Amino acid sequence: MTDRRPYERLPGETAKAFQAFTVYRDLGIQRSFESVANQLSKSATLIRRWAAKYNWGERIECWDIDQDYERQKEAIAAKRKEYRRNLAEFQKNHLAVGKAAFKATATATKQIMEFVERNESIESWDDANRAANIVKVLVPIADLWAKALAVDKLLERLEGDE
Repeated sequence: MTDRRPYERLPGETAKAFQAFTVYRDLGIQRSFESVANQLSKSATLIRRWAAKYNWGERIECWDIDQDYERQKEAIAAKRKEYRRNLAEFQKNHLAVGKAAFKATATATKQIMEFVERNESIESWDDANRAANIVKVLVPIADLWAKALAVDKLLERLEGDE
């Protein structure tokens, strides 16, 4: 048993007949026996005879299917690469925003803790508002960091799928 693809040179196929086949194959949607005959300075009758003898129709169908499969693989690989790039950018941006927001929240929390340590009561509306806003900010920050950190797992899965 052989691993030979139908569009490779067949046993017994002459070099000239195979050359004509490759010209025909590479013409793509513009394929015609006349074009091959013109390019190789051969008669269209000879090209048709070789096409029949060496089963060009079936071989071309296999070629086209394989080429389409390769194009699809390349397109999928390009999409994966773009997806990985977008995920990495998402992670970078969200980690930066999360870090900045966390730093701001930590500073505000420290100020409130100092306020409490001085045994001052939170009587003013501004102080109560600040405390409430800090709590409101902590949840989205935690979510932002969780999403950014989970990107690593997605990237690992994408690498494992290849």
